[in-house]
Amino acid sequence: MGGTGASSSSDSPRAQLPSQDLARIVSELRRADSRFNDRRRTARMEVRGTLEVLLLSTGRIGQNLQMMARDISFEGIGVASTVQLEPRSLFVAGLPRSETDTLYSLCEVMHCSRMAEGLYVLGCQFRGFLTKQQVKERLVAEKKNEMERIKQSVLRN
Repeated sequence: MGGTGASSSSDSPRAQLPSQDLARIVSELRRADSRFNDRRRTARMEVRGTLEVLLLSTGRIGQNLQMMARDISFEGIGVASTVQLEPRSLFVAGLPRSETDTLYSLCEVMHCSRMAEGLYVLGCQFRGFLTKQQVKERLVAEKKNEMERIKQSVLRN
């Protein structure tokens, strides 16, 4: 404020997308989203929120990260991620039912598209629902399976 060079966030300049860019971006996001609409069997609802995720895919087993929920249906969820996952990759997503209750869903990646540099959109199907104990057991089993794959790979070479 008063000439010290410091400014509050309300004093900072704001950027605004030019209208033609906004229109193109919205059009592209809708186009990319509509490519998969034909395959859907249930209606999706737009949502926005952060999900805690536990990766179960080879090479990343046990890695925790956050994904942004974009939409959800009875059969699956669309998320934005900073990590690119291959189709058929598995992860467990914590879906909040309330502030104190979480439903753990085993999710399979059906498709992954690059939205921007370092940002991916994933379409995922629910493959089952787990208790917290089952998540821990699944993680132990997946780590054991990965260790066995590594061992076999080393022995073959």
